[in-house]
Amino acid sequence: MAPAAATLTRPLGLLAELTHRCPLGCPYCSNPLALEQRSDELDTASWARVFREAAALGVLQVHLSGGEPGARRDLVEITAAAREAGLYSNLITSAVGITAKTLAALSEAGLDHVQISIQDSEASSADHIAGYQGAFERKRALAAEVVRLGLPLTVNAVIHRTNIDRVGDLVALALELGASRVEIAHVQYYGWAMKNRAALMPSAEQVRTRGRHDRGPARASPRPHRDRRGGPGLLRTIPQALHGWLGTPLAQRDAVGTGAAVSRRGVDSRP
Repeated sequence: MAPAAATLTRPLGLLAELTHRCPLGCPYCSNPLALEQRSDELDTASWARVFREAAALGVLQVHLSGGEPGARRDLVEITAAAREAGLYSNLITSAVGITAKTLAALSEAGLDHVQISIQDSEASSADHIAGYQGAFERKRALAAEVVRLGLPLTVNAVIHRTNIDRVGDLVALALELGASRVEIAHVQYYGWAMKNRAALMPSAEQVRTRGRHDRGPARASPRPHRDRRGGPGLLRTIPQALHGWLGTPLAQRDAVGTGAAVSRRGVDSRP
């Protein structure tokens, strides 16, 4: 008897990379090393067609991403096109380049959800990782506007050697900002993150040290958080062996997509 044919499931989500432009220069950026130029970006009408076609395939939600989607002057029109296609829209943003006025216009156009990236729980470290002075405060300000407008907020934190010891603090920050969801994500090692992999990952010595000092059961966090259902959180103390700092020069994407060696020695790593 012939095996039954595999059932193809319909896609539920669409990741729309509207642009590779971004005011930040995070060394773990997963965009390709050869970034698409502004002149090669899809225009508003093309994205509207993509959204209609995606909806026809069964897609239910679209993630408006980049780069930084706020670099697109037609972001409001793109968001409206997603709503017209019947898609749930999620704005994935660095919060740098999205003003309160723009956010209000996006909400009016039908934006359903906002995800803001946070590089660290400490302002100086967060700004240094992002390569943008004042980015941390802009993120806090936009998060407050998101909550004020009644939009659901997700805080996304990419974890690597520099901030892994502050996972608990990042979750606490997300709760302070009013996030209804927090996403703790490890670095995706392609693009610029692959180029900087050796500096972003724990070293072999750190792993060996962890093996010597982390034999017992995981300890509960001294400040456990409660999840949205009211139960205790599952945070664990990060082993001291994983503490480290990006002390080696990193290739960091700049505004035009070229590489530059960026020293990471000047920020408190809370050893």
